[in-house]
Amino acid sequence: MFNGIRLCRIPVANGLSRICSHRLASTGRVEIGKKFENMDQIRDYLSEHVWSVHEYLGTNLGEENLELPPVDFVKRLLRLSGLPLEGADIEGIQMRLAKQLSFINRMHNIPVAGKESMKEYDARLVQRETAQLSYENLLEAIACQEQDAEIGEVSGSWKATELAAESKNGYFVVKEGLLKNRK
Repeated sequence: MFNGIRLCRIPVANGLSRICSHRLASTGRVEIGKKFENMDQIRDYLSEHVWSVHEYLGTNLGEENLELPPVDFVKRLLRLSGLPLEGADIEGIQMRLAKQLSFINRMHNIPVAGKESMKEYDARLVQRETAQLSYENLLEAIACQEQDAEIGEVSGSWKATELAAESKNGYFVVKEGLLKNRK
């Protein structure tokens, strides 16, 4: 008995695709919600808006209340990113940056319950609190590393910590080795 509908994309010429539906035979029971009976129910379900981006982008503050970044800051960002300055919509870029900064500020201001008990794998890939890295920690980390011949590393060709044997005021002093064989 055919009682389910499945949407699929069928590739058509020139990289285009079209959406079609296939009827499926359902042997299992529905786990979440009621089954879709026809294509109109699917369209209605997909057209529902659950949330709006505007509620997170700070547009409810009003565009006149947003603090726009200075013009020279926007031009500097354009230069750093390699984008052209001529013909750039500076006011539009300022508004988009202001909305993005408003969004970031909102995300930072959201209270997170249980920060102390939050597990790192539940939150981010980056550790929340890291220990300060020292020279000894670096030496321990590279002591067991071996060069990989598959990517062209030659064993014993160069040791990164060989020349930094002396430390002064937290900095390492390199006295010899770098100027060898220079004319």
